[in-house]
Amino acid sequence: MSEINQGKERIEKAVRREKTDRTPICLSGDFAFFHYAERSAIPADYVDQFPWALDRALDALKQMKHIDAVSVLGITPGKALGAVWMSKAKLPGHELAPTASWQIEEVACMKVGDYDVIISKGWKYYQKYYFEHYLGLTEEDLLLSGKYMAYTDQKLQDIGCINMTQMMGPIIYDGLCAGRGIVNFIRDLWKIPDKVKATLDVITEEMMADFRRDLAVLQKRCPGESIRVGIAPAVRGNCDFISRDKFEKYIWPLFQAETNAVLEIGGTPYFHMDANWTKVLDYFKEFPANRCIFDSDGMTDIYKIKEILGDRMCITGNISPALMSLGTPDKVYKEAKKQIADFGPTGFITSGSCTLPHNTKPKNIDALIAACLE
Repeated sequence: MSEINQGKERIEKAVRREKTDRTPICLSGDFAFFHYAERSAIPADYVDQFPWALDRALDALKQMKHIDAVSVLGITPGKALGAVWMSKAKLPGHELAPTASWQIEEVACMKVGDYDVIISKGWKYYQKYYFEHYLGLTEEDLLLSGKYMAYTDQKLQDIGCINMTQMMGPIIYDGLCAGRGIVNFIRDLWKIPDKVKATLDVITEEMMADFRRDLAVLQKRCPGESIRVGIAPAVRGNCDFISRDKFEKYIWPLFQAETNAVLEIGGTPYFHMDANWTKVLDYFKEFPANRCIFDSDGMTDIYKIKEILGDRMCITGNISPALMSLGTPDKVYKEAKKQIADFGPTGFITSGSCTLPHNTKPKNIDALIAACLE
């Protein structure tokens, strides 16, 4: 069996909560991979020397050998990096120091009256206006961010590593929230809840139509394959920002719409759950067993995830960014082994918390991999 088929089989067995020959490994961390191959690299190199830096990141995956899957690799770090959050991007070597991590700068230019504009004229109309007038983004800027995605997919296939997120579902709630500004938006949820809900409904209808179309295209491109799709419509709809009743009204319908669209075509929803969702984990029991992956970033209590969803859903590990960047290989190894023991041997994928930080030590990546092999 080829390496890519082995990795795909491990991931698919983990989703079905079946025993695998070893614990599958899925990592995200574009610059961390680049730095693994180029130890003197700095973040500005990934911006200014892309796609060379991307090729070096892919070379690193070849050197690692045992990574079964990666997610969110190949996005060009340009001006449009923050577009889905209606925000500006600050890049190392440009707006920031060459050694800094890129940042998303929320500009929050949406006015209360703009809800009516969206309801009457649509989200795409308003988004185009917002991009041009407030973010200075052109159509060319927006297209550039995804220019190398097909190239990355092919290269990953060549080296026997699968793309865990072949596409991402629409980011619905967070775009509106960031455009309005989080303080203003949370206030709007209390003062004009019906207006916010009507606006979200318009955005959802438009974006879900595009999402279903893109799913159909991807399905044709990957015949016979269980398509893996990232689901993260509302990071700011987590338990630290809104109450359970508001989650049910504003957020849960977004998860339902995107997840069911993926399930209907036989795909695998990959819930990329940054932030704290501990108090609403029970909602996710609605989805069919052995079809989904729950990927947390360490803010949600992983033991609660196991308790509530572990009998029906694959979960990923969450080796912390602090440990990967500041810890020793021995500590990384021991933590990875502990998570494998606590959450495996079935229905578990070893992973970092969200993404590997820029200053991840290459030896710590080696230690994480070793824990899964021994």
